[in-house]
Amino acid sequence: MQICNDIETGTINSFLKIDSGIRIKLERQLQPNPKRAAELRELAKNNNDFTPANYWNNLKVILTWLAGSIGNWVDSVKPLLGKGVVYFDYGYGASEGKFNIPYKPEVSAGILALHSAFYEFIPYSNSEKTDSENRPQTLLAHQLKKGELYEMVITTFAGLYRYNMHDIIKVEGFYENTPTIVFVSKTGDVGDLVGERLAGSIVNRVVSGVLKKQSIPVKHICAVTKSTPPHYVFCIETEDINLKNLDSQNLAVLLDNEFQKEVGYRIMRRDNLLLLPEIKFMRQGWQQVLYKEKTPKGLTSAQVKLPVIYNEHIPHKEFLIQ
Repeated sequence: MQICNDIETGTINSFLKIDSGIRIKLERQLQPNPKRAAELRELAKNNNDFTPANYWNNLKVILTWLAGSIGNWVDSVKPLLGKGVVYFDYGYGASEGKFNIPYKPEVSAGILALHSAFYEFIPYSNSEKTDSENRPQTLLAHQLKKGELYEMVITTFAGLYRYNMHDIIKVEGFYENTPTIVFVSKTGDVGDLVGERLAGSIVNRVVSGVLKKQSIPVKHICAVTKSTPPHYVFCIETEDINLKNLDSQNLAVLLDNEFQKEVGYRIMRRDNLLLLPEIKFMRQGWQQVLYKEKTPKGLTSAQVKLPVIYNEHIPHKEFLIQ
């Protein structure tokens, strides 16, 4: 392994295209470490041992997002990092400010950052209600309720005035009298066929969770809203496994049961306004094509978030497995 050679000599391999000035500055900070290189080579002899759990065996804490689109995939990383590692949420924020304060490991919700901004909240269940001047009706922090979804509006010291973040947040509970909130999704990444308002992050969490229990490794998921008749089509690209023996109808029922834990979805299914979902499996390479399509020139796929919710059409339907 070339990286072992570099660790052993304290250099950066010449085949890497790095500006000469930057290379010199980087190599000045490196020290030869033959002992560490030998340890890594020994692990590499058995590919099954060459995992972070073994080569970072003193790792104690991971700081990452536990909610939103990234949080849905944390469980898939945990086996690589080993037991005993504590996961701490990075916190909810944006260029406009920092909006919650993580306070417990393994918990995605954080305490509303009261010092960061003045907050108003539009209840997501009735976000179309307006006052006499046609402005959305808002609530203050002390009026929020556990388990409810809200759009967040901020006024900041930097000059933003009643600025709608177009973020959906959920109140998970309270720390003393202050709400603990978690980011759910952007308002644009929500399915709303008949009022169920199903967020993309919930789709990711539920579908990946159900498939994990069925030992089906997932690579990518999207949900397509179909208005005639109203139902969801869940499109799934799995890892390279045999799909012939998978029962799509049974998976649809399992997903439907799990989604009915979400109040809006459950009510619409109860009233027969929303029908049983469909499952569609996609060929290998589907996610790669989606990233290629959505990644602007000069960026990488790591800088792009793929949408989860699509209206009416399956993206790149040519990958559909008939």
